[in-house]
Amino acid sequence: MADLMPTHAHQNPLWVLAYDDFPVTSVHEKKKLQDEAYEAGSWFVFYHDAYYRAIKFDDEKQISESIERPRYEYN
Repeated sequence: MADLMPTHAHQNPLWVLAYDDFPVTSVHEKKKLQDEAYEAGSWFVFYHDAYYRAIKFDDEKQISESIERPRYEYN
């Protein structure tokens, strides 16, 4: 999903990135890819998310499994 869903907060199909040159196309493609991934029970992997590295969603599109991002405290 890369630029279409860079964080878990971008799960809403209507949320596209501000610098997207073709936002309407992105909305349609994102929805299509999400539906395929939800149906297959796929994991979504995030490199830029502040909270999760990977998430799997259930039938209601809620988080069913996750791998949280390690949180480090800096002194």
